[in-house]
Amino acid sequence: MFEKRREGLKFALGLAWMIFNLSLAAWWMIFGLRQIDFIQTTSGQLSPGHAGLVADFVRQQRMLVSEGTILIVSLIAGGAALLYY
Repeated sequence: MFEKRREGLKFALGLAWMIFNLSLAAWWMIFGLRQIDFIQTTSGQLSPGHAGLVADFVRQQRMLVSEGTILIVSLIAGGAALLYY
């Protein structure tokens, strides 16, 4: 009886860890994308000479999406392994 309860507690703690970390990673990605969008919209109308700046915004946005996706997938895989074992 005690072992079954202990296994349930370990599973619940692992699930709580996974939910917390996934929430944190998703918040990080959303916050970063909103910051890039805010900077881009508040920089005003960019002249054609600022094409490099626009390209930087696009590059940073792509970087945040790819890093955030890899982080979330890694957390799901690690959490699933934690819950399985």
